Amino acid sequence: ARRTPPMISVIMACYNYGRYLPDAIASLRGGMTSLGPHPGQTFAGWECVIVDDCSTDDTPQIAKSLADDWQGIRYMRLAQNAGTAGAYNAGIKASYGRYFMVLSADDMLEPDALDHMYRIVEDDPGAVVYTDLQLFGDGKRSKTWEMREYDFEALLDRNHVPAGIMASKSAWRAVGGYPALFRNGREDWAMAVALGRAGYCGVHLPEPLYLYRRAGQNRSATNGTAEWRRTFVQQMRETFPDLYEGERPMGCCGSAKRPARLAQ
Repeated sequence: ARRTPPMISVIMACYNYGRYLPDAIASLRGGMTSLGPHPGQTFAGWECVIVDDCSTDDTPQIAKSLADDWQGIRYMRLAQNAGTAGAYNAGIKASYGRYFMVLSADDMLEPDALDHMYRIVEDDPGAVVYTDLQLFGDGKRSKTWEMREYDFEALLDRNHVPAGIMASKSAWRAVGGYPALFRNGREDWAMAVALGRAGYCGVHLPEPLYLYRRAGQNRSATNGTAEWRRTFVQQMRETFPDLYEGERPMGCCGSAKRPARLAQ
């Protein structure tokens, strides 16, 4: 991994999720997880950048113990808390891969996740690939969340592109990275819209390859209220005023020429 540039950089933002890092890393390189033994990814050309967003738990100790240059697992700690969007940007900037994939520190991937997603972006570098979600917790898998097919106009109203996307690093550069305004959540929504605006369209891979932990720790449990919804809608309008006034730039993934109406 030190001698050969990776094709995929897995960016793992971590804030006080040190206890979950062993699971996440094991789902990349193989090892024991809370769901049992994991063989690791079938796709070998990856690196992982763990971005510690100024955690106050034991994240530094755990992350350093998992880091291994020879296996392409690196650890970096930010000088000040930047929020999830800032942490993603820092990790992607420091990465070497042609493509990046976002993996939350409390989640995992199925063994063939990187392989299947990579096949799509390699065939179409303009794709933003996302998969269905496999929920898990308490040592077992539960139900599957099936994501809807990509629809840019619907995306402007509500997000249906989960955080765990794979896209080209050049796409990240083209849109200026994750919008820093969304440090308190919905950075995945803002990024999906920014990419679609620039012509990087979503591709739904209908396989539950992303393992999404549901153990009461998710940020969505606290920022999913109607009040937070109004805040995020306002931030979206401030970030993309042209889109919400009905404009669609040349090459945009959307086609409608009418103002987008966000459900309140």
